[in-house]
Amino acid sequence: MRLLSALAPLLLASTAYAQAPGEMTPMGPPPPVTAAPQGEWSVMQNRLSIGLSVGQVTIANDAAPDQKADFSIGELTLRYRLRPEWEAELLLGGGNEKLKDGSQGDRQLTSATIGLRYRFRPAEQLNWFLLAGLGGSAVASSTATSDQRDAATRGHVQVGAGIEYRWTHFALQAEFRLTAMGQPKGASNNTVMPVTGGVDTPPSNVATPPATSSTQDTLTGSQLTIGASYYF
Repeated sequence: MRLLSALAPLLLASTAYAQAPGEMTPMGPPPPVTAAPQGEWSVMQNRLSIGLSVGQVTIANDAAPDQKADFSIGELTLRYRLRPEWEAELLLGGGNEKLKDGSQGDRQLTSATIGLRYRFRPAEQLNWFLLAGLGGSAVASSTATSDQRDAATRGHVQVGAGIEYRWTHFALQAEFRLTAMGQPKGASNNTVMPVTGGVDTPPSNVATPPATSSTQDTLTGSQLTIGASYYF
């Protein structure tokens, strides 16, 4: 019995020594969870967005700057973020002519644009951007045939700037664009079609500038829109 009493402490000590060090040490607290990085990561989580905007477009004929027309427009935009600063966009817009007395005119404006945006502060809620795009626009009577509307289509170039306030998925924005439009498909180099005219001929109360060898039927437009976007 005395021998067993003497050997018992030795056996217990050897058993404790044989255990793995981790088994003898009480388990500590779990490592802290690191939050997902902000900035570029949070912006790139939601790359695709769809937007709706409303506003007004004013168009003038370069050969007769005093001849202007206003259009109330609506736009649908689909955007994809390529990088935190860069977005590609497809914009479809259109609307009816708005006369000086507030009534609706006979003509309609339609346009389609593919463009790029550069955002200066992409990770901030309040950010501003520059934009540029290429596309086509048509000013035609609301009763024009598809062939007439196609003949009235003009290639255009757009540049502009805007500002946006964004939450996680929802954003509000305002933007201003300048547009330069080339000649319509169905016009010759020596024919001027005033923007205040119809598809084929201008109304009788609108003077048509005389055509010369250097006269081209080109238009300049400006537009201001406000809208909302949803990112997903």
